[in-house]
Amino acid sequence: MQDYTEKLWHNFSVGDIVTEDPLIIPPDRLPWHGVVVKIQRGYYDTDSWLDAGEDMMMIYWFKSAVIEQLPCSVIILVQPAPKK
Repeated sequence: MQDYTEKLWHNFSVGDIVTEDPLIIPPDRLPWHGVVVKIQRGYYDTDSWLDAGEDMMMIYWFKSAVIEQLPCSVIILVQPAPKK
């Protein structure tokens, strides 16, 4: 449980390179990698089963060339965006 909590509270940034949590990858394909293009902080209500608000992230997946909205708890950071 500690690992999940630490991942949930990661402070993602636009430009981060990310991948999918294994829990959401269909069994017939490999994980996708993408870039965070938008973040809506606190998008998911604090009254959820997590007892905490959660950010919604829009991710451009390189392989499929689609943009998908996902909660931050199902995303894994691969490489942070460069600091300005």
